Amino acid sequence: MSFDPSSPQSRALALGLVAVVLIVLWSLAVAPIWAAFANQDEARVSAERLVHEYQRRSVPLATLQARLDALKQQHATEAGLIEAANPAVAGATLQTEIRRVIAAHGGMLRSVQPLPPSQEASYQKIAVRIDTTVPSNRLIDVLYDLEAAVPYLLAETFELRAPESPNAPKGAHGHPEVTLRADLYGYMRAATP
Repeated sequence: MSFDPSSPQSRALALGLVAVVLIVLWSLAVAPIWAAFANQDEARVSAERLVHEYQRRSVPLATLQARLDALKQQHATEAGLIEAANPAVAGATLQTEIRRVIAAHGGMLRSVQPLPPSQEASYQKIAVRIDTTVPSNRLIDVLYDLEAAVPYLLAETFELRAPESPNAPKGAHGHPEVTLRADLYGYMRAATP
């Protein structure tokens, strides 16, 4: 058997070998490079999409500054704080509100003692100690109005004494009197230097 390069079988065999070499070169060299470029293209498209989304969601500095100014304005006029020039005036405001609530429900404020103000973060805590009597049938109304008052009133200590005897003397309103002692406080914005 002799090998004849001009025979059709030899040519087919040579073309087959060339095809196999090309396929091997393709799978070893070209295909991985092609896949790497395809992955880079996908990564680029993904990065462009993310940049576009970030730009769409980003807020210009002027808008953020406007929001900050609005929050500062809101912060300056917070509801529930005692509006006063100094702690002494704030204490008087607190006492006036407490007197109003108790008197509106037929109670009697026996004593009010201002407590020293204290600093808590950017606020001053203004407190008073009260001793009052309230008709027992109006106690819930007094407590509700103190809770719902503006400026906001909070209780630090709270002592309630009801008559022990069911035959206890009745007050001017025809109901037994309940004694309420409490330390109530509110907040005012601390003066900024």
